[in-house]
Amino acid sequence: MLWLWRGSGYYGTNTKFDNFSVNSGLIKTENQTVDSVRLLPIDDNFDDGVINDDRWSVRSSGSVNTGESNGVLITEDTTTGIQSYANIAGHFPLTGDFDITINWREPIAPASGDWSSTFQINSVDQNMVPDNHLVGNALQIKRAYINGVGHSFYTGRFDGSGWVAWSNPVITSDIAGRFRIKRSGSTVTVWYWNTSLSRWEWNGTTAGYAWTNVWTSPCYVQIGVPNNIPYKPAVKTEWNNFEVDLSGRYPDSGTIRLKQDAGRITTWQNLTWNTTVPLGTSLQFRTRSAADESGLASATWSDYLTISGSPIASPPGRWIEVEATLATTDTNSTPLLHDVTVTYGNSPGDIVWQTDVPVDLAQGGVADPNNAIGTIGWAGKYYLQGTLTSNTGQPIAEAEYPFYGEQGTTELRLATDRKIYRPGDTVTIQGEVRNLSDIAATGLVLQVRDVGHGGGTLYSETFDVPAAENHPFSFTTIAGNDGTYGLIGVVTQNTATLAEIADQYATASLLLSATLTAPDTAGNDPFTVTVTLNNTGTVNATTVVRITDDSGAVIDNQEVTIPAGETRLLQYTQRITAATTYTLLVSGDLNQAMTKSVLYTALYTDSVNVGTKVVTDRISYNPNEQATISSTVTNQNAFTLIDNLSARITVVNSQGQALYSTTASLPLLNQGQQATLNTPWNTGTNPPGTYLVTLQVLNYAGTGISTAVCNLVVNDTSVPTALLQGAISVDTQSILTGEPVTISYGVTNAGNTDLTDIALSVQTDNLSDLTVYNTITGLASLSIGTIPTGSSRIGTQGYSAKDYLVVLRASINGVEETLSGTYFRVEGAPSATALAAPANGDDVGTFSPQLSINNASDPNDDALTYDFELFTDSGLTNRIAQGTLPETTGITSWTVPAALTENQPYY
Repeated sequence: MLWLWRGSGYYGTNTKFDNFSVNSGLIKTENQTVDSVRLLPIDDNFDDGVINDDRWSVRSSGSVNTGESNGVLITEDTTTGIQSYANIAGHFPLTGDFDITINWREPIAPASGDWSSTFQINSVDQNMVPDNHLVGNALQIKRAYINGVGHSFYTGRFDGSGWVAWSNPVITSDIAGRFRIKRSGSTVTVWYWNTSLSRWEWNGTTAGYAWTNVWTSPCYVQIGVPNNIPYKPAVKTEWNNFEVDLSGRYPDSGTIRLKQDAGRITTWQNLTWNTTVPLGTSLQFRTRSAADESGLASATWSDYLTISGSPIASPPGRWIEVEATLATTDTNSTPLLHDVTVTYGNSPGDIVWQTDVPVDLAQGGVADPNNAIGTIGWAGKYYLQGTLTSNTGQPIAEAEYPFYGEQGTTELRLATDRKIYRPGDTVTIQGEVRNLSDIAATGLVLQVRDVGHGGGTLYSETFDVPAAENHPFSFTTIAGNDGTYGLIGVVTQNTATLAEIADQYATASLLLSATLTAPDTAGNDPFTVTVTLNNTGTVNATTVVRITDDSGAVIDNQEVTIPAGETRLLQYTQRITAATTYTLLVSGDLNQAMTKSVLYTALYTDSVNVGTKVVTDRISYNPNEQATISSTVTNQNAFTLIDNLSARITVVNSQGQALYSTTASLPLLNQGQQATLNTPWNTGTNPPGTYLVTLQVLNYAGTGISTAVCNLVVNDTSVPTALLQGAISVDTQSILTGEPVTISYGVTNAGNTDLTDIALSVQTDNLSDLTVYNTITGLASLSIGTIPTGSSRIGTQGYSAKDYLVVLRASINGVEETLSGTYFRVEGAPSATALAAPANGDDVGTFSPQLSINNASDPNDDALTYDFELFTDSGLTNRIAQGTLPETTGITSWTVPAALTENQPYY
């Protein structure tokens, strides 16, 4: 059950909700997706085909037609003989200043009679009777036909008892246009759009018609057509593009409340939700609970929750109410609430108790680990599961035992014949209802339902159970697609729930694969053909494996069972004297055929001619530089293939100690083929000197058959950039003159020797002329691998607006080098611009003049943009055009986009 709630001062609803779900430990329900909960935009373009009752209420009398069609709102009145009206009234209260506009059009305007299309605001509650029965303050723009006056615009003011003032009529032949009402403080100004002049005005005045000293309380909007006695012609108006400028599209907050009946007193667990919360918006929740629905109204709300998955603090009860508050400080954005989930009781698969028991088992020994579980607290079906693992965490054995928790005098038991099925299998579900009392239970109703996959009733039965006896039941269903299927059984008597129980089973498709592998080539030595059967699913699989060679000989033909999650390897030792193709046929749970061909090659015996060469990519290396060792092995035999070679690369120091060694395989070299191996080795912190690199080629038996060597030289260098790594940063990279900057730095000894008395300095330089502004100096002793750090704070008094370079430098034995650098900028303001053309007071000979300014200068050489604005008054309040342009060379110009009026001054 879902209820929608709005705070005081609001009429109707302003939110939509979907995917509200409740997980009771027995059932999880998810509603179909419609729209998320969100704050509702105030504007309306009437393009969804229905009048939104969360924005508007239809107010009408007589024979009228009010609705949306073809992207517009239609208000039509065809009543005769009585006063009538057809309009809509808005729900949103408009507070403070606002600016409202709406399009209107008369597809069929009557030639005579009293009729009008009205656009109106008022300050009364939405339960008022609109139009001719107004109660409260109101202002109105009206497009009307009055005998003797003709088609005209009017604006009027209502004081709660009658229309106290009307403007003079504005005669017009327009059949379409736009109305506008704007409130600023206690002044309300109205306009209509003059289609011939393309401007807002009232009787030729662009300032509009102003009503002063009007009300400042919240306002509501009404739109429609009234007909007045006596003429009663038909009148129809189409409305479109209702827009309200409140500096945003959405109200600042909205609240909904959702209720749920658990069916019995329960303990609430967690509240989870999925939301989209843009910057400047928020969502928070709170809950309250009670024994019955009526008790929710006086129940105490919990503290607000802002983290999904938070525990529910409300006390146990049958009913719970969830309140969600959506808010925004950026009224152009709204938070979105996609779904809310309340959990209570225990969910299928939840762990309600768990412990680890150390067990020592001698050969043939037996252990009996007894533990007290304690109070579970819920009736239902439970599984005691045990897993025996080795001290390395490897599972050794598993066991499972079901038992039931009882509550009351009626017990329900429920089980499936297996835990896992394949899609399409028959699922047998059986159980019994036990009467634990000494009185017969009559009129019991058993229902077993599917959970999460349609939610339908699988089984239903009505029966009696004698005292202290049982009623068995059994039925079947068909396993569906892959997934977990929940079952819930409920026994009721006179609609009261006596017992509930939940269980689940899984459906999984077979996930079995087979591969056939063997070497591409083989000589006279034996080799292995391997069949791999991999079961990655959750159900066991059985196959028949048959493997033959191309002579028709059967190598194997057997049935193989592959348990869920396991792999079976079938390996066959083979020896060939000619090219052979092996065929694998798998049948049963997997039907597949594949082949593998092995080429027979005449390989070398004792006559081997292998060329070897090893070089380094550089003559010498600095400490901690990476060397690349290139090894080349060439088959120099004219007619013989060579297989099963390996190349061993070793780096040895001057004392004969091996510092590095690696071995790479060379499976096959054709006649004249060359193989190249590139091996990286980092010189690290090894001392300066010459190191011996050896390449040794080994045959299939591990015997060396060819060797090559070269030298690798590590330099004895004291250049700072070869021995040190530095990092430097500033806490901010954009400041004003005089603001301090904190400089942090660190230096790492990445060389191969300890360093003492290293001269370190931090300099601040002017980038334009490389003038040194600040220098921070110091000495440091660095052991290999140490990383000393430091920081200093400098002032920037006297710094002009420029970019400044900060560098970390080090000096070793008279050689000074830069290790790292960064920068900061002192910001400066650009200079003022100057008018270039036209001059002040000039007349121009075009309705779309070009306005030009002399560019400003920026001390930081930033790219500048210029905003142009054009006004009709010297007070610069009535802006008629504006534009923003990037700076061009010397002078930046902007052309007025709309035609101006002749002999009119502009500012």
